[in-house]
Amino acid sequence: MSKKTLKLTKNELEEITTLNKAFLETKVKLADVVCSQKTLLDTLDLMKSKFALVEQKLITKYGDNSTINLNDGTVTPYKEPEK
Repeated sequence: MSKKTLKLTKNELEEITTLNKAFLETKVKLADVVCSQKTLLDTLDLMKSKFALVEQKLITKYGDNSTINLNDGTVTPYKEPEK
């Protein structure tokens, strides 16, 4: 009894290899996005830390609850509301 080797048709093989290639490429792209996300989150954390340091320096110089206009640099000291 001889065993006959089964083979995909040319179209079936092409279809499955094309899908497999697309699947693998998409996984790589997703991995790249995750790596980029991690890098961006690390950058954001660093910027938050730097912002907090500068903010503390400005609070010390201009007072707590002062308002700073980021367009022109004007500082408005905090005034207690009148009763």
